[in-house]
Order: sequence, then structure tokens, then C-alpha cells
Amino acid sequence: MPHKLYYYKATGRANQIRLTLAAAGVSWEDVYPEAFPPTEEEKQGWRDIGKNSTTNVPMLAMEVGSVFTQSLAIVRAAARMGDRSLTPKDDKELYLYDKIISDADDLRTVAYSSFLSWGSPQSAVNKYIQESLPLHLGNFERQLIGDYFVGSSLTAADICAYDAIVSFGSYRVEGVLDNYPKLKAFAARIEAHPPIAKYMSSPEYEGLMKFEKISVKDV
Repeated sequence: MPHKLYYYKATGRANQIRLTLAAAGVSWEDVYPEAFPPTEEEKQGWRDIGKNSTTNVPMLAMEVGSVFTQSLAIVRAAARMGDRSLTPKDDKELYLYDKIISDADDLRTVAYSSFLSWGSPQSAVNKYIQESLPLHLGNFERQLIGDYFVGSSLTAADICAYDAIVSFGSYRVEGVLDNYPKLKAFAARIEAHPPIAKYMSSPEYEGLMKFEKISVKDV
């Protein structure tokens, strides 16, 4: 039996995990709840597997019996799996690796305040597009001094940064990366990485729900 990744049939917080697994050459099976929102029985099933009394998804259940919860912890674990290491070994690079993953999560977190479908007002959307998103994208653009954020080859930090920049940036706000040429080239580079390109062209990825597109409007 393959590893099982429990999450909704959406990109969300599991997208960086899926991309990391794909890049590491690790096979997995997505397990989605039958309903959205999930039933109490499904939530209890997640708690029974993950053991957390709070949320347990995303959750990666390994074929050997180990279970990983918390999205960033799963990303770091996935980066150490498979036949393609996505974790740097140098101490200085490890600090930058952790920092970029945290920077990506900062953008991801602030982005969740800008979802109209979840009840956010248009004023919050406008603020995200005009203030928060440029602040975070500018920070990434500043730190990208080569092809990758850490060292000379792909790491999970690049995947986390890519997911935040695209899923919460250029996918939602059309043309936003035109102002950040290094990030635009970086995103194309990640999407061309063979294992990632193969996954992103798969029916499994195509079938995932993506985030809503947004634009500035008068309020």
C-alpha cells in the first residue's frame, strides 16, 4: 500500500506537500473526505489516525505505520524521503532553508484573510492585493539571488516559496509577477522541473480545486 495523504480535494495547505513528494520521487495516494465540510465521523477518523485533538489534516500516513501531521513538518519529512534529497546539508544553508519555508508560510497565512468566499470583505481583498502581497513578493524577489533560494539545486524551500508565490499570488491576481521578473522566471523553472511538471500535468493535480481569483474593486 502507498503512503496516504489526507486532505481536501484542493490545493490549500497540502499543495506544497504534494509537490515535495513528487519532486522527491515518492509515491502517495490522496485520501479525500466524502463531503465538504467533512462530517463529524470523518473528523474523528482523522483524530484517531493523527492523535492530535485539534486538526490533523494535512496528514501523511506512511505505509510502515508512521503518521506525520502539521503541514510544514510533513514538508520537511517528505524532503528527506525518496531518492532525491531536497534538504541542504550545510548549516548556513539549513538556516536559509528554514527561513524561506517560514517566509512562504507568512504569505500563505496572510492570504487566508482575503477569501471572499470565506466571508472576507472586499476591503480586505484590496488591502491584500495593494499592500500585503507586494510586501511579501518583494521580500522573495530580494532574496532570490540565483536559480534557487538555497544553494544551487532544488530544495523543499523552493517548493514552499513557489506554492505561496503562485497559489496565493499569480494564480489569484492576474499579472502580479510581471513586477517581479526574478520570481516569474523562478516559477517557470519550478514548473519545468521534470517530476513536478509530470505531477502538475496529471489528472490528480488537474482535478484539485484551486483558489478563487481576485481583483481590486471599489468599496
